[in-house]
Amino acid sequence: MRIAGLGPESHELSALRALPGVVVENRWVPEDEVAGLLAWSDALVLSHLEASQSGVAAVAVAARRWLVATDVGGLREQLRDEPLARLCPPDAVRLAAAIESLITAPPQDTGPPRDPRQGWTDLACDLVADMRPLLGR
Repeated sequence: MRIAGLGPESHELSALRALPGVVVENRWVPEDEVAGLLAWSDALVLSHLEASQSGVAAVAVAARRWLVATDVGGLREQLRDEPLARLCPPDAVRLAAAIESLITAPPQDTGPPRDPRQGWTDLACDLVADMRPLLGR
């Protein structure tokens, strides 16, 4: 398991670091590293307490990765209709249950896995296409 992202240091992170097979990278992940992390992963967990949206979630969806995200702010609207995503309240017990549900009852994929490096390009093209009617083009 690889945990990457910037958050407060805590007893829980220290306990995770002590587990075999777990790597904790408590740091800001630059945009140019996101595709590599997603290429390595099977699933993405967004344990936000608040969020307006997530570009990383959009790329994970484009790359056909499983997602668990807390049901906060814009994440709810962004992922509620995504078949590969599980939403849960922002607390540790519910987050753990949602992650466990990926293992015991994984979502059915709607297509083949895709290269996450292509996800950024796909996302940008989709945004431009969505904006054309608004711009009168």
